Amino acid sequence: MQKLGSFVTSHIQYWGKAWFGLIFLGSIFNELSNHSTYLVSISYISLWSYAAGAAIGLIAIYRGKWL
Repeated sequence: MQKLGSFVTSHIQYWGKAWFGLIFLGSIFNELSNHSTYLVSISYISLWSYAAGAAIGLIAIYRGKWL
Protein backbone atom coordinates (compact mmCIF):
# COMPACT_ATOMS: atom_id res chain seq x y z
CA MET A 1 0.00 0.00 0.00
CA GLN A 2 2.88 2.34 0.74
CA LYS A 3 4.34 1.70 -2.74
CA LEU A 4 1.03 2.65 -4.31
CA GLY A 5 0.89 5.85 -2.29
CA SER A 6 4.39 6.87 -3.29
CA PHE A 7 3.64 6.04 -6.94
CA VAL A 8 0.48 8.17 -6.95
CA THR A 9 2.29 11.03 -5.25
CA SER A 10 5.18 11.00 -7.73
CA HIS A 11 2.75 10.70 -10.65
CA ILE A 12 0.77 13.73 -9.50
CA GLN A 13 3.92 15.76 -8.88
CA TYR A 14 5.28 15.10 -12.37
CA TRP A 15 2.11 14.96 -14.50
CA GLY A 16 0.00 17.45 -12.52
CA LYS A 17 0.34 20.22 -15.09
CA ALA A 18 -0.69 17.91 -17.91
CA TRP A 19 -3.77 16.74 -16.01
CA PHE A 20 -4.65 20.34 -15.14
CA GLY A 21 -4.32 21.35 -18.78
CA LEU A 22 -6.39 18.41 -19.97
CA ILE A 23 -9.23 18.78 -17.48
CA PHE A 24 -9.39 22.48 -16.62
CA LEU A 25 -8.13 24.22 -19.74
CA GLY A 26 -9.77 21.63 -21.98
CA SER A 27 -13.16 22.27 -20.41
CA ILE A 28 -12.70 26.02 -20.75
CA PHE A 29 -11.75 25.69 -24.43
CA ASN A 30 -14.69 23.36 -24.97
CA GLU A 31 -17.13 25.81 -23.42
CA LEU A 32 -15.73 28.69 -25.45
CA SER A 33 -16.03 26.66 -28.64
CA ASN A 34 -19.63 25.71 -27.84
CA HIS A 35 -20.58 29.37 -27.52
CA SER A 36 -18.72 30.46 -30.62
CA THR A 37 -20.90 30.78 -33.71
CA TYR A 38 -17.98 30.19 -36.05
CA LEU A 39 -16.98 26.78 -34.71
CA VAL A 40 -20.41 25.15 -34.42
CA SER A 41 -20.17 23.38 -37.77
CA ILE A 42 -16.92 21.56 -36.89
CA SER A 43 -17.63 18.08 -35.54
CA TYR A 44 -15.65 16.63 -32.63
CA ILE A 45 -14.70 20.11 -31.43
CA SER A 46 -14.60 18.91 -27.82
CA LEU A 47 -11.86 16.43 -28.72
CA TRP A 48 -9.72 19.25 -30.13
CA SER A 49 -10.47 21.47 -27.15
CA TYR A 50 -9.23 18.87 -24.69
CA ALA A 51 -6.27 18.03 -26.91
CA ALA A 52 -5.26 21.72 -26.92
CA GLY A 53 -5.53 21.82 -23.11
CA ALA A 54 -3.39 18.69 -22.79
CA ALA A 55 -0.83 20.12 -25.22
CA ILE A 56 -0.52 23.28 -23.15
CA GLY A 57 -0.07 21.12 -20.03
CA LEU A 58 2.65 19.06 -21.70
CA ILE A 59 4.42 22.22 -22.85
CA ALA A 60 4.27 23.48 -19.26
CA ILE A 61 5.93 20.27 -18.07
CA TYR A 62 8.65 20.61 -20.70
CA ARG A 63 9.32 24.28 -19.94
CA GLY A 64 8.94 23.92 -16.18
CA LYS A 65 6.42 26.76 -15.97
CA TRP A 66 3.16 27.88 -17.53
CA LEU A 67 3.13 29.92 -20.72
